[in-house]
Amino acid sequence: MIKKIILWIAVIALSLTIFDFSAKPAAESAGISSQIAEKVIEFAEKVVKIDDYQREGVLYTMHLLIRKGAHFLEFALLSILVFFLAKSYKLSKKISIIIALGYCLAFAASDEFHQLFVSGRSGQISDVLLDFCGALFGALICYLIVKIGEKKKNKA
Repeated sequence: MIKKIILWIAVIALSLTIFDFSAKPAAESAGISSQIAEKVIEFAEKVVKIDDYQREGVLYTMHLLIRKGAHFLEFALLSILVFFLAKSYKLSKKISIIIALGYCLAFAASDEFHQLFVSGRSGQISDVLLDFCGALFGALICYLIVKIGEKKKNKA
């Protein structure tokens, strides 16, 4: 019972966190990922020389990777949490994956729709696809974890 409560709290908390990130105006959202990109570049400059011309391109690329990587990873984690929440109700692997992917796809689509109403933001189908790819990756991880657990259980 406590496991279910913890999983419910984790799914709700992550969903609210994603929603909160999406509610930030474009300038604020870009500022956060730009700060992270700056830190990464400062670290890289300790190892590799980056001139001013290259720095602008590297900063742009790093900013993009951080933003898109965050989309991918947050939905991978959401998929994993929803999968294990579904499994905690003794549902099959297949049904748990379908629930996890369905929830993530619906949430990604509604999140991008929500962004249509946020200053400077726009809903992007490409972001829904990226989020769903993250969810697929998370579901794959879950499938492999369960499969390995089943093999170990069968050997014992």
